[in-house]
Amino acid sequence: MSRAPALEREQAPEEVRALYDMVEKLPGAPRLTSKTLAHSPPALRLFLELARAMTTLTLDPRLRELAFVAVSRLNGSAICDTFHSWLGRKVGLTADQLDGVADPATSPAYREVERPVIRYAEQLT
Repeated sequence: MSRAPALEREQAPEEVRALYDMVEKLPGAPRLTSKTLAHSPPALRLFLELARAMTTLTLDPRLRELAFVAVSRLNGSAICDTFHSWLGRKVGLTADQLDGVADPATSPAYREVERPVIRYAEQLT
């Protein structure tokens, strides 16, 4: 749960409202995160740039979401884990794949290409 209250569009200054317009154009952008980051327009801009970059990757969406779930769990971010697990299910990740992220080496749920993605995400984190 966020410690800062969400900044709703009607409460936001004009500069932030323009950023909200950008959030709405991103596929599956986490609205709550954006509304919390809106208290700091530079932080919200950085978040939007990262989100935009991630949505233009040619990486298989299943691999991308698998990496996001691994990072979210390592960071202990429940909101990111929930969001990326939801997106992961939408792009075809199974419950076994989502549950096995903590120990991919022993889980039969992964293909060989998925294990290095999880390891890479862990090493970067």
